[in-house]
Amino acid sequence: WSDAEGKPWKRSLVDNQFEILFVSQFTLYARMKGTKPDYSHAMAPNDAQTLYNQFLALARNKYDASKIFDGQFGA
Repeated sequence: WSDAEGKPWKRSLVDNQFEILFVSQFTLYARMKGTKPDYSHAMAPNDAQTLYNQFLALARNKYDASKIFDGQFGA
C-alpha cells in the first residue's frame, strides 16, 4: 500500500480503512513424528474455538467491527 509519494508499506490497513478477513486453522500446529504429523500438542478444538472467538472480539473492539470478518479454513 503506497503512500502519496508512492513509497510502499508506509500506510497501514487501519490508515486505509481496509476490511480484514481472519480464517481459523486449528490444525496448523503440528510436529513431525517420523514421517507423519503429530497434533498431540495442539490446543483442544473447543479451547481453540474459544481462543479464536476471543481474538475476533478483541479485533472488533480495537478496530471497526463492521470491517472484521471471519471464515473457516476448508469451507
